[in-house]
This record gives sequence, structure tokens and C-alpha cells, in this order.
Amino acid sequence: AYAVMSRIDDALLQSVREKSDYVRKTLTGAKGVKGVDGLGLMLGIKTTKDAKTCENNILQIQNSHHMRIMFHQNQK
Repeated sequence: AYAVMSRIDDALLQSVREKSDYVRKTLTGAKGVKGVDGLGLMLGIKTTKDAKTCENNILQIQNSHHMRIMFHQNQK
């Protein structure tokens, strides 16, 4: 846990806030989306239909009409 916590700095937190804001703004009101909740990049998306699609670099956990996604960015 210390190794992870020691890598968190203001620049990382700002990047997470910007990405979260972008995802929320993009999905809020989009076709098939009832709502978006969560914090940072741990977001939940309420859908009008069962969510069953998985794209590259996205881990999707679904429960009926509510989907949790986790974005993964490959480090080089």
C-alpha cells in the first residue's frame, strides 16, 4: 500500500479529476445512459438496457442495468 500511496501526487490527482469530469460530461445524457455515479475513475453507469459490451482497456462489471467500469492505461 505504501508503494502505491507514495506515487500519488497533485499532478496525478488533477489528471484523475480531469478524466473523471470528461467521462461524466460525455456520458451524462447520452443515449442509453440513465445516470453516472461514483468517484474519480471508479464510475458507475446506469443504462437503459443490460450492458454486455467490453472494449479494449476497460474492465466492465455488470449487474442488470448498472455497470461499473475501470479504465486501465498501459504504462510503458
